[in-house]
Amino acid sequence: MPLLRLGRLVSTRMLVLWSVLASVGIAAEPVAAQPSTALLTLTSEPLVFYPGERQVVPFVMTIPGTTALEVTRVEASCSCLVPGGIPSRLQPGKPITAAVMITAGQMPGEFNGTAWAWTRAGEAAERIIAMRVRGEVKDPIRWSADMAGPILDMGTCSLAETTRPRRFQLTHGEHPLSWSGIRVSSDDGGQLRAAIQPSGDGWELSISAASARHYGQVNGLLTFSLVTADGAALPYRPERTVRWRILGPITARPLSLLLGVVTSGATAEATTVLSSPAGVPVDVRRLTVSDPGRMTAKIAQVDGDQVLSVGFTATAPAGKASGHVDVEFADDTILRLPVLVTVATAAH
Repeated sequence: MPLLRLGRLVSTRMLVLWSVLASVGIAAEPVAAQPSTALLTLTSEPLVFYPGERQVVPFVMTIPGTTALEVTRVEASCSCLVPGGIPSRLQPGKPITAAVMITAGQMPGEFNGTAWAWTRAGEAAERIIAMRVRGEVKDPIRWSADMAGPILDMGTCSLAETTRPRRFQLTHGEHPLSWSGIRVSSDDGGQLRAAIQPSGDGWELSISAASARHYGQVNGLLTFSLVTADGAALPYRPERTVRWRILGPITARPLSLLLGVVTSGATAEATTVLSSPAGVPVDVRRLTVSDPGRMTAKIAQVDGDQVLSVGFTATAPAGKASGHVDVEFADDTILRLPVLVTVATAAH
């Protein structure tokens, strides 16, 4: 019974050959091959992979000549290739089935790699058997144009429109998938709601706001877990960053608080002015920061304006950091303002 689905199926017998590795080392990186000459060069048929998928490709070869060869070592062009099933002694004139196990990368694109078996007959120079694999890693989802990039821009709408779902169409790529195997979650503090439903030859993704209270710059992260039609889970988990600008009765200038580069241990502050284009009173009930250990927020009256100040105390590790402050008003709506900062290591 076949154990793996390939461009061509690999039998149980071949997999046993692959699993019984020759008693030679597998080097992480190939060494220079100038003193040797090629004995055989074998190339696979073009293969199609899921991102992260593992396949075993058989290579059938017959050693030319009349002299037996000793296999001195086996190497591969990358850690994603593992050759096996190669006897330590190769007899001429007899078919030999070797194999190369390939683990495809996580990103779609072309795939090329080579595994080598180094052989020697007595004191003669080493000769190489090269097993080349080639193919393409294809995205199992065919994304619509508005979801093709890493950022899903939901555009701008009013607070009243957020509970009406925005809809996006997804279809099958090279491989059939089970739509029920796609799970969507959001990393936004519960502000976004997402769902998948079957639609034609694919699915319809709908995104809406979890409530009609939050507005401002709403950011979320959609993650997809995929399952093939036969129930096998894929290691590939694509993500899309969701950006949605929601307009409410109160606005802020600017809508994001950018603190720039802050040295670890230091504190920086940014301000924004709260205003109401419609003349609604700016009546702040509560301020809530996403990271109370590092962030502070306060409201002050400055020249008749309500000015929000946000402080951030930088701590390790260095790199980009983000958070938000929620401004809750007397009408029970909440304006969310992103806070962005880059933490730098203090010089010694």
